[in-house]
Amino acid sequence: MSAARPLLFSEQSEDTFIEPCIRLETTEAQKLIDELWNCGLRPSEGTGSAGSLAATERHLKDMQRLVFKDFKS
Repeated sequence: MSAARPLLFSEQSEDTFIEPCIRLETTEAQKLIDELWNCGLRPSEGTGSAGSLAATERHLKDMQRLVFKDFKS
């Protein structure tokens, strides 16, 4: 069994190389995000997939410009 220990923060100069306090493989990071989601944690902007929603919103704006452009002429 393994357990994480509390993190200790200390002042460092800006030119100091600092080793990462944690390293995760992509699959491990995905499992972490999935488990956080299962625990009820959500992105702060409140969207499940911010990138997908943003792309959909841009597409909708483009479509509205195309459709309503004819009515403005």
